[in-house]
Amino acid sequence: MRSRLPRLTAVFAATALILGTVAVATPANAIDPGNGIIALTLVDDLGRPVQGAVELVPSDGSGPVSLGVPDGGGTPVAAASFAEEVPAGTYGAMVMGGWAGITCVGLSTCSIATLMGGAGLAVGAGALTITEGATTPLTITIATPRLTGTPGVGRPLAVSIPSSLSELGAALGGLGGIGLGLSSDPVVAWNRNGAPTGVTGLSYTPTGADAGSTVSATVTYPPLLALMLSSVGAGVAPAPFTTAAVKINKLTPSIKLSVPGKVLQGQRPKAYVNVTSGTALVGGVVTFAVDKLRAQQGVLRSGLATFTLPKLKPGKHKVTASFAAAGAYNAAKATKTFVVKVKKQKKK
Repeated sequence: MRSRLPRLTAVFAATALILGTVAVATPANAIDPGNGIIALTLVDDLGRPVQGAVELVPSDGSGPVSLGVPDGGGTPVAAASFAEEVPAGTYGAMVMGGWAGITCVGLSTCSIATLMGGAGLAVGAGALTITEGATTPLTITIATPRLTGTPGVGRPLAVSIPSSLSELGAALGGLGGIGLGLSSDPVVAWNRNGAPTGVTGLSYTPTGADAGSTVSATVTYPPLLALMLSSVGAGVAPAPFTTAAVKINKLTPSIKLSVPGKVLQGQRPKAYVNVTSGTALVGGVVTFAVDKLRAQQGVLRSGLATFTLPKLKPGKHKVTASFAAAGAYNAAKATKTFVVKVKKQKKK
């Protein structure tokens, strides 16, 4: 186990979040810029507090400033907010914690692959300037998982994980998971109306069983990253997160009603009702009515029900086929008219 620690330390060094006290190095002969106060808050994109370890990276090339260092020194303490006195100057910030794994503000790169390749941290666009004698507020928003895709039966949904977390997991996976036998991938379980479906994985295709229900996903932090971040501080690896639920609308079937356009008086031809949803043949019961006569009911077999028209008086008549809402399907109805003609008498 001890032989694995250098690799673990290397990963965190690559992200510039050192597990321990970070000394602030001041360049030789530097002029003391004085101090200002940074009031920093960490929230997720839903506005909830996020526990994190924070490094400020100064633009003057001096060493990073760790927030949360106890009075008298020691390992920095992760928190959701900080109000600390730091040297005045321009800074970028890097946060380890929350669902993004690593979040950067005002740095030229936040790429784990780049950092592990030996690139140093440099201040870039969006940097923060802390003024001597003043309090400078900063809120850093950390992304959470979300669902992507268009909700609907047969339409795939997927959980989108913040790219920085995926990149960090991939980097650790590339190191063989540091030999701990733990996964560096998040665990995703899908829910219907808030209850587990038993389906797991980053993607899910809703079925007819989901129609009329809501679907969400519960995402559990990658076990390997959770173990590592436990060294940074309590709560830095977040609890399981359930995405916003999406509604899976019921399907509206299509009804095709086939009756002869003209019927001779006294005849009782067949009428056909086809009920489909896309390419699927719908089952269930369909109601068939002619004018205001007593309705008939028929069972759909492979999407088809057959009815016999009653004997009708000459004139125009209307037939209606109705499918009641059931299971994954909304109600649907179709109408059609036909004409009953007087049967010509044969000449004697």
